[in-house]
Amino acid sequence: MKITVSFLAAAILLASFGFCGSAFFAPQAADPTVPFETGFVTSGDAALEYARYGDPAKETLVLIGGNKSDMHGMDGCLPYFAPYFSVLTVSNRATGNSTRGTGKLTFDVMAQDLCVVLDALGVEKAHLLGFSDGGNLTLVFAVNHPDRVLSIVPMSANINPFGTKLTKQIGICSNYFWKCVNAARTNDPEAKRLRDIQGLMVWEPKLRFRDLETIQAPALNIYGENDMMRRSHSRRITKSIPGARELMMTGVGHGVDWDQALPTIYEFYNSEFIIPNFTKKVNMKKHAILGVLLALLSGVCWGLSGTAGQYLFSHYGVDSGWLTCLRMLVAGATLTVVSLMKKNRTLPQLFHRKQDVLRLILFAVFGLMLSQFGYLQAIRYSNAGTATAIQYIGEAFVLIAVCIKAKRLPGLSELGGLALALAGVFLLASHGRLTSLSISPLGLLWGLLAAVALAVYTLVPGDLIPRFGNMTVTGAAMLIGGVVLTVLLRPWGRYVPLDLKGLGCLALVVVAGAIFSYSAYLQSVVFIGSVKAGLIAASETVAAPLFTLLWLGTTFVWADYLGFACIAAMVVLLALPGLKTQK
Repeated sequence: MKITVSFLAAAILLASFGFCGSAFFAPQAADPTVPFETGFVTSGDAALEYARYGDPAKETLVLIGGNKSDMHGMDGCLPYFAPYFSVLTVSNRATGNSTRGTGKLTFDVMAQDLCVVLDALGVEKAHLLGFSDGGNLTLVFAVNHPDRVLSIVPMSANINPFGTKLTKQIGICSNYFWKCVNAARTNDPEAKRLRDIQGLMVWEPKLRFRDLETIQAPALNIYGENDMMRRSHSRRITKSIPGARELMMTGVGHGVDWDQALPTIYEFYNSEFIIPNFTKKVNMKKHAILGVLLALLSGVCWGLSGTAGQYLFSHYGVDSGWLTCLRMLVAGATLTVVSLMKKNRTLPQLFHRKQDVLRLILFAVFGLMLSQFGYLQAIRYSNAGTATAIQYIGEAFVLIAVCIKAKRLPGLSELGGLALALAGVFLLASHGRLTSLSISPLGLLWGLLAAVALAVYTLVPGDLIPRFGNMTVTGAAMLIGGVVLTVLLRPWGRYVPLDLKGLGCLALVVVAGAIFSYSAYLQSVVFIGSVKAGLIAASETVAAPLFTLLWLGTTFVWADYLGFACIAAMVVLLALPGLKTQK
């Protein structure tokens, strides 16, 4: 049995090296998140910043973000559209690096600005996709300039302020009032800018439903089941546009669940009268199968790397701090180099804003660094299977934090998940006995600390990953976390000699367990969405105990197996709400 496990480990390691090698030496395709053109266009007395992505020979798709968003507001969905379009993003007046100009700020003015930008770039007609105020601008543009539109996808849009739910509109108006007071009191240009942008939600748009009847372009109206827009208003928008389709995203508020929206959007663009042969470009079935395989493989690699770490601790006396530093530094440097080799220009941009840098440091130190170090410490004082299971309690911590922030109680499946989390920890830590612990107190402490860190690195990144890319942010964070931990622990004197088998285990921890697994998981998120990818990658909770049992001969009792089952069931229950929104 041990020979079989060793063969499997060697196969995974070789596959990992092959994957990483291909990342370095294969011809690099153009990164869809890197613009091929940027610049400014003058419209009246305003200078408008723009960026273009994808293939300039393809039809133009204009992506428009919500209120206060600049041209980077929709960067997170560039990988979904840039391979198939020439994508254009524009910072509207008073956002980003675009200037305010004079005169009143209205959607009519911004629609005219967009026309000027299209003229300057030699684009006769374009597809438009916008969210929130971007969806409003999409509708206004289609009404005012019907001859310039190929198709429209308004998302969470309204045609006038009365389309917003009263409870939401009261808050919007209150916010606008105080912004007006602040602008009048300070006479500060920035305060006036914020006032004018907020005013768009109070006074604009000024369309009528009969205006939408003049739209001749194919239309797909998307909104959330719990959107801040009145559902009757959203549905009437669909009915007012001739031939329009609609998608109501279940369980979604004022936001976009791309896992739900993308298949419908792709199907919409696949219509022959919009983009011929779009299906040949987007093979959803192939992506889904590959995404499942990559997520499953990443979970298996994480489980195997934990077992390899336990082997290094027990057979070679390797220091967990030294191993964590090496793992993070090598993985961080590798992911960063690969990101740069793909000509990804988002890495320098990641360090432009102080708030982005601060969030990156918090993510790196209290998220990735603490979770990696805590996890390996937990393995050192217990075993890989137990440490992995306890670390996944972090999913429950994430749920608690989300419920507190949203000021809501957990749902039924979420309550079940929390109960299973508590039961799993109790069984693993005490084997069902109320008077004693069955594992080292330090093993339990470090495992729970790793769980807290897992919650931190899940919640803290915020919009960093959508804006700058998974590989860029994760690589930089690992590198920062590795440097900080190295400075704190000074592990250079803790190296122990390793033979060929020890070096193989070290490669499993660093290459398979960090570089390959993270890269595979991040790609699986692109293919099948974060909820499904996370659930499948949780196979780590099964793989780690299995490898520990078969390879190292670690013995478990009935309470351990029941505890593992509780943690695995917890992961499924907590993922159920997200899975329902992906159907």
